[in-house]
Amino acid sequence: MVNMAWRGMGLLLLGLSFQVPAAVLDITGVPTLDQGSEEALVKRFQRTAKGDLRFKLDQHAVWISPWPQQLPQRLAPQYVSAQTMVHPAGPIQRVTFRKPSESAPWLILTANGGLGSQLLPGQTLGKVYVDYVYLLKQRVPLRVDLHQAVILRDEQTQNCWQFILLGTAMPQGLAKMESEPRADWAMRRLATCPSKIAF
Repeated sequence: MVNMAWRGMGLLLLGLSFQVPAAVLDITGVPTLDQGSEEALVKRFQRTAKGDLRFKLDQHAVWISPWPQQLPQRLAPQYVSAQTMVHPAGPIQRVTFRKPSESAPWLILTANGGLGSQLLPGQTLGKVYVDYVYLLKQRVPLRVDLHQAVILRDEQTQNCWQFILLGTAMPQGLAKMESEPRADWAMRRLATCPSKIAF
């Protein structure tokens, strides 16, 4: 999730006056608003003493803080893309990682995700509460608690993904009237589908 100064500028450009509360995942350096980066090979990923991840994507210095403990802590060279998507309640950041030997991403990180954000075809973020969310698949809800990992199946590709809820943010003060709850999550594609799948 972007820092508060950048977020304020982004909201000003959108014509909004309220402030989006911070959540757990902070992603800076992602191209602003409706722009995005072309997928590019990142040869070097740097981990900081605080557990953050830094790398250069095109001309952008991207910083992910903190790098989730549930994910691999060392990354080999791979392709990365990043984008910021316009949303009425504030911009959403998304970063994807793809191994050179594969055609599809193995990891998708989303910061400041809004209600209705698509996870997989037919599967969306439903409602967001303090420390848990509801995912929706054809209107069927599934509760996921903070840091819980659940398995979702992409019915189009038959790939299975591990969804991990990294954090939630609830509107505070005057923002309650205009903003909405937000969530941060990681989607990690699995090599094989387990026998038990949540969705």
